[in-house]
Amino acid sequence: FGGAFNPNAGVAIGGSGATGNHVEGNFIGTDASGTSALGNNVAGVTAAGPGNFVGGLTAAQRNVISGNVGSGVFLFSADAVDNRIEGNYIGTDVSGAHPLGNQDGVVTYLSSGNTIGGAVAGAGNVIAANLNEGVRIGGDGNRIQGNYVGTNAAGATGLGNARSGIAVDGGTDNLVGGTSVGARNVVSGNGGNGIFVLAENTTIQGNFIGLNPSGSAGVGNAFYGVQIHGAANTLVGGATAGAGNAITDNYFGGVGISNGASGTRVQGNFVGTDLAGMHALPNHGDGVAVNDASNTLVGGADPAARNVISGNDRNGVFVMGPGTANRIQGNGAHDNLVQGNLIGTDRTGMAALGNHFSGIAVNLSPRNLIGGTASGARNTISANGFSGVVMYQAAATGNVLQGNFIGTDVTGAHGLGNGADGVTIQDAPGNAIGGTAAGSRNLISGNGANGIFVNAAGANTAVAGNWIGIDVSGSLAIANAANGVHVFGATNAAITGNVISGNGAGFGAAGIRVSDGASGARVQGNFIGTDAAGTSKVPNRTGLVLDRASGALVGGADSAARNLISGNDQSAIYLTGNAPAGARIEGNFIGTDVTGNLALGNSSALGYFAIDVSGQFGIPPGTLILRNVISGNGGPGVGIHIGADGNTLRGNLIGTNASGTAA
Repeated sequence: FGGAFNPNAGVAIGGSGATGNHVEGNFIGTDASGTSALGNNVAGVTAAGPGNFVGGLTAAQRNVISGNVGSGVFLFSADAVDNRIEGNYIGTDVSGAHPLGNQDGVVTYLSSGNTIGGAVAGAGNVIAANLNEGVRIGGDGNRIQGNYVGTNAAGATGLGNARSGIAVDGGTDNLVGGTSVGARNVVSGNGGNGIFVLAENTTIQGNFIGLNPSGSAGVGNAFYGVQIHGAANTLVGGATAGAGNAITDNYFGGVGISNGASGTRVQGNFVGTDLAGMHALPNHGDGVAVNDASNTLVGGADPAARNVISGNDRNGVFVMGPGTANRIQGNGAHDNLVQGNLIGTDRTGMAALGNHFSGIAVNLSPRNLIGGTASGARNTISANGFSGVVMYQAAATGNVLQGNFIGTDVTGAHGLGNGADGVTIQDAPGNAIGGTAAGSRNLISGNGANGIFVNAAGANTAVAGNWIGIDVSGSLAIANAANGVHVFGATNAAITGNVISGNGAGFGAAGIRVSDGASGARVQGNFIGTDAAGTSKVPNRTGLVLDRASGALVGGADSAARNLISGNDQSAIYLTGNAPAGARIEGNFIGTDVTGNLALGNSSALGYFAIDVSGQFGIPPGTLILRNVISGNGGPGVGIHIGADGNTLRGNLIGTNASGTAA
């Protein structure tokens, strides 16, 4: 059917009675050599009937369907069901190496149950170099399997369709790929998205998206690997064997979820790595970007649902846009969840393969859940270039971060730090890190700056129940390089029930630092400088620093509010700087073990007071030091320096055990 221009279709199969036809071994839209275009005006092949075959499993059955003014293959009408398009070159010359594009490669319009390619040897088509989409789906239950979409016939070189490789823009229950190796599509080198989804209930499984067929090198798409635009219930990967996709080397990012998309699941994929998950093949934007999308699940509590999201040029997961009730992202988005992933490590979770920016970034998006209390919900978020998790701008409020390892390997026994903070709260108020429920604890250790940093506009941040600066056993240090927790100018931070130990060898570093105008901080129920049992030293440089911080409450009248501040190399508590209101330090054990009966002193270096009220950098006025046990320390118990007036010491036991009965 080549060699002359046809004002209509090259081959037309019409009507519900046109069934069982075979179109094999033709040049349709090219000259007789298959090297130059002589296109048909409408399409290369049109079919409006059921059960027809275009191509076949052998080279002799292959059609070259290229150079047509319309589509290469056009299936239209509700009667065009159960057709098979196999083994063809659609949009290339006879060699499969040079472009002879159609307008679109394959289009299904209102037609269902068709198979483009297949999972058996020889069934896959080469669909490349077309002027719009490679494949465009507009019906229900179609299968796209085993094809090379956007590459040459060898799959090694991009020969992109000008827009998306595959666009699913109508119908429901369409399948791209599958769980068998033979069903894998290579969707690479395209000028738009690799796969663009606008229709509901689409499943994308087992594909190489932005890779060559061996999975060893990138052949990226120019937009996202997969973009889900307003569609409901898309599954990208899955928790079954063979379901995961490898999504790498794509220019805008790996997976983009946007414009009201809901119910998306992204599971079991390698996003930004090679097929082995051991080396970076970065997407050049974010690994997964969720914007204006609801009920998204990235990963899951089932280990088989784990994504490896590593090596990407921006963030591993980017969550942006104002919205409500999110569990990880959205502009008007809600109920999204990120669980069980490796973000910044290789597939073993033992070696660094960091994303260039942060592991997870949440911008302008409220009420997201990262991790969770369920078994298997833990993300390992480590070795990323900036922070493990960053939340920023005022609308990013009500987020919850629970149960994660941030800055360690997957075992929690070795450091694999993020380059900056473990968690950065930047102008984002009212977020929770950890919690009191079983499974809420984050392990935040080994990071290049602070374990947790909260800046001035991060009011009402809750840091509860975490282990910060120690390993998963609770007994050995994996230091954050600066402070365990630094509250920088924020109001009403609550730091409760944590173990904050082993942090900060550098000058001025501390387990907790509250500074630069921070007010109303509450520090209660923590172990600061000890192991998780409260019986052995795991020292911070200084336990707690209050620097130009007003109205801090350290401890309290209730025994549950008692901090154990012991074992630190310098002072347990250091107060300095002018502030409008003094601190209240009450009911703590300072220099003893958790029982209050055995020494576990601070101030192992000579010259440090256990509680040091300094006038060196301004005068902290009106400090109340009430009913503490201050004993067992290597230096003096309390030092109040020249000019530090108006302080009150009352009811403390200094040099005795907690009962006051023995030294």
